[in-house]
Amino acid sequence: MLDFSRLAAGQLTLRLSPVDLAGLVQDTAEQMRPRAVRQGINLQNTIKAPFPPVEADVDRLKQVLVNLVDNALKFTLAGGRIIVALERLGQNLALKVCDTGVGIDPQELPLVTQRFYRGRQAPSSGSGLGLALWEEIIGLHGGRLEIASQPGQGTTVTILLPVR
Repeated sequence: MLDFSRLAAGQLTLRLSPVDLAGLVQDTAEQMRPRAVRQGINLQNTIKAPFPPVEADVDRLKQVLVNLVDNALKFTLAGGRIIVALERLGQNLALKVCDTGVGIDPQELPLVTQRFYRGRQAPSSGSGLGLALWEEIIGLHGGRLEIASQPGQGTTVTILLPVR
């Protein structure tokens, strides 16, 4: 909530530096792996190629990534899979978190990045600020957040960040 208040007041500042996004993603996936194992979910990291750095606030990007994987874990049942991938798309790096979870109803998809919106599938905990905050943080980095989903088939959240 504090971060969102700062963001709304224009007081959220970024400490930009060159960031090895591939390394950050791999470290975060490893950090989240024990939880995935406990939940019976296969968390895969498919990053193989070296990638150029992005100019970013490493702490804010880690916050976004941890929350994206956390969301995927909340909405994916035991026996499911989460794939974290990174690829180069023109002048951007595309970070993708894909899950085989419950998915998002097409009518709700345009609403999930609105402040305080909590979908019908949302767990009882949470404020409904996550995706709205992440989208704003990614926007401050000159990037964008995209969400694709099919009910019963899962969700893919893509973060596009410009390379240096």
